Amino acid sequence: MLRHLDQDDLPRHRGIGFTEMTAPSWHGTAGGYVNHKCRCEGCRAAYTDMQRAYREANREKIAAKRRADYEANRERILAWRNIYRSNDGVERTCCSSLSRSRHEPRVSR
Repeated sequence: MLRHLDQDDLPRHRGIGFTEMTAPSWHGTAGGYVNHKCRCEGCRAAYTDMQRAYREANREKIAAKRRADYEANRERILAWRNIYRSNDGVERTCCSSLSRSRHEPRVSR
């Protein structure tokens, strides 16, 4: 399912002394996206395919982790959800003051 580009499809880079050379062998791979921070079309497509394959292969593992995270932080999640949904004088801008915590609600006066 992972896509790899042929050497002819890869972008060409300029090397030392401005001599033209072919793109490095990691282009068009998920490793190029993650390790080399390359955002060319081939690397992005390979990384997307890798993520999709991982999610499909580990669907139950991911769901169990999400459930465990929710249960561990349930009170905090529900408290923030109630603050966000309420209309009793709490502003919904989370970054209105730099002196406050990023997610601390600001009370209107």
